[in-house]
Amino acid sequence: MVTLKDVAKAAGVSCSTVSAVLGNRAEKLGIKPETRKLVQRTAARMRYRRNAIAAQMKSGQANTLAMILPEGGTPEFVMRAATAATVEAEKHGCFMKIIAANGKEDFITRLDSVLSQCPAALLHWGKAGERGDYLMSAARECGVPVVFLDFSETIGSGSVRTDDRAGIAQAVEHLCALGHRRIAHVTTFKGERFGDERAEAFLAEMAKRSLPVKTEWIYRDECFRSGGPLVPFLERLFSEQDRPTAVSCGNDLIALRVMTALERQGIRIPEEVSVIGYSDLSFGVACEPELTTIHQPFDRMGETAVKLALDGGEREVLLPTELVVRGSTASPC
Repeated sequence: MVTLKDVAKAAGVSCSTVSAVLGNRAEKLGIKPETRKLVQRTAARMRYRRNAIAAQMKSGQANTLAMILPEGGTPEFVMRAATAATVEAEKHGCFMKIIAANGKEDFITRLDSVLSQCPAALLHWGKAGERGDYLMSAARECGVPVVFLDFSETIGSGSVRTDDRAGIAQAVEHLCALGHRRIAHVTTFKGERFGDERAEAFLAEMAKRSLPVKTEWIYRDECFRSGGPLVPFLERLFSEQDRPTAVSCGNDLIALRVMTALERQGIRIPEEVSVIGYSDLSFGVACEPELTTIHQPFDRMGETAVKLALDGGEREVLLPTELVVRGSTASPC
C-alpha cells in the first residue's frame, strides 16, 4: 500500500507538504501552485488514497458533515442543495454523509450513529417536525452545530433560505408591469412556512399597489393530490365574468397543476390568463408554454449552509431570488 511518505519521496517534498496539499490546506499555508500540482500528479500516478479517518484522529478536527433529508422522498430542489453542499464540503476537506430516514425511530437510530462519529456539523432540510426536539437536544449534548435549509424557526441553530417576501414582490411586480390588475394566488395549506409567508407577501404587495384582492381568489389547501379541491376551485373561479387575468403560485409544482387544470377547462395560457410559479425547477422548461417563475438558488443554499455550519454561526442567511421570464406570462387581452 502506497503511503504518504512514498508520495513525498517520489515528489521530492516533505511529508507535511504532501499532507497539506492532499488535505486541502495548501492555499491557506501558502504552498505554491506548481508544488500543489506536482504533489497531486504524483499521488494520482502512484494511486495513493488518503486515509481520512486517520487524518481526523491525528488532527483532532472533525472532517465529516451530515445532511438530513426530508421524509417521503427527495425532491429535485433538495438534491440540488445536497449536491452543492457535498461539493462545498469537499473544498473544506470534509466528507458529507446523507441521512435519509423514515419515521422517528429510524431517524433517531441514524442520527445517533452519525453523532457517534463526531461530525463537524449537521445540516437539515426544512422543518424537523416531530423529530426536531431530539435533533436539537442530541446536537447540543454533543456540541455539534445545526444549520437548517429552507427553514428558520428553531432556536439555537443557523438557517439558510431565500427571501420569499422579495421573491413574491418580484412576481407581483412582473404581472403588474404587464398590465394585470386582477390577480389570484394559489398555494398550499395554512401552517406550511412557504405557503404562509408567500401568501402574506402576495397580499401585502397587492395592497401596496392598491389592487383589489377578493377572498375567493386566494386558495389555501391541498394542491398536489389528483382529484383534490384545487380543480373545483379553479372551475368556479374562471366561470366568473370578472375573473382573474393572472395567477401567482406558491411554487412550480402548484403552477403546473394550475396550468394543467386551466388547459383542461379550455383556457389558453398566456392568451387568456398568465401563470407564474416559484422555485425554477427543471420541468419548467418542458411545459408548454414554458413557465415564468421566481428562481431560488438551491445550489447556493447548499454551499452557504456548509460555510455557515463550519463557521458555527447561529444566524439566518437570506439569499436573493431572481425573476425568470418565459412563455406563461403576457399582457392581458
